[in-house]
Amino acid sequence: MAKKRTKKPVLFIEVTEMDSSNLDSLYYDVKKKSLKVTFKNGGIYEYQEVTRDEVNEILEADSMGSTFNRICIKGSKKFYKLN
Repeated sequence: MAKKRTKKPVLFIEVTEMDSSNLDSLYYDVKKKSLKVTFKNGGIYEYQEVTRDEVNEILEADSMGSTFNRICIKGSKKFYKLN
């Protein structure tokens, strides 16, 4: 009898090499719905209540920075400066 494989849930998404003039890296915690962003200028911020669909939209966009700005900045996501 074959073993039934169970899918492990994705707990986080980390992107360290980004094709963006503004964004350096992203770390998304699926459970907390928090997105930690490191900018090219060295600033690090954590944005709250970001959905996985929104993260995917940022990562799949032609302009990640513009899409991030629309979703997190203009979308008024609550954020914390980490450094």
